[in-house]
Amino acid sequence: MEGDIEPNFQLETLEGETVELNDYRGQSVFLNFWGTYYPPCEEEMPYMENQYQEYKDKGVEILAVNVGESELAVERFVDRHPLSFPTPF
Repeated sequence: MEGDIEPNFQLETLEGETVELNDYRGQSVFLNFWGTYYPPCEEEMPYMENQYQEYKDKGVEILAVNVGESELAVERFVDRHPLSFPTPF
């Protein structure tokens, strides 16, 4: 609901960096939960990358959080789709 504070989470990216949602407090964040097994997720990633390139310098961040898959599955997916925004898992 409007005005509610989202719960914090801490995850790791493929590059070994830690991503914590609280680090983005006060910023505009597009938070996307996705899975390699869901075709619409694969279709939307190029559009998300395009929007990220357009808005990242305006203070908008994208966090594409993979839902419970292995590092290998995430890595293979990201290899097929060059993404410059964080994809923690």
